[in-house]
Amino acid sequence: MRILCYDESACIEWWRLRGIMENNEDKYANLDLNKVYEYVDLPDRISGRCDHCGNARFKTKVGNGQYLRKCTTCGLTKNL
Repeated sequence: MRILCYDESACIEWWRLRGIMENNEDKYANLDLNKVYEYVDLPDRISGRCDHCGNARFKTKVGNGQYLRKCTTCGLTKNL
């Protein structure tokens, strides 16, 4: 891939952001549905949607200092 940059700092920033985006996509590639993910470590790709199936319906459970959100379709669980 060849990119034209008129400003060196803009080019460096573009490559940095591209690396961050690729690393974030790796996080969502192999989700274990039996694990409880921390929202801080794995925020929603699309706000209010399941990262695995895209569903917007969740069951919630509150207790022991946790607020758990579980997708009703695939069972992906996050601690908010």
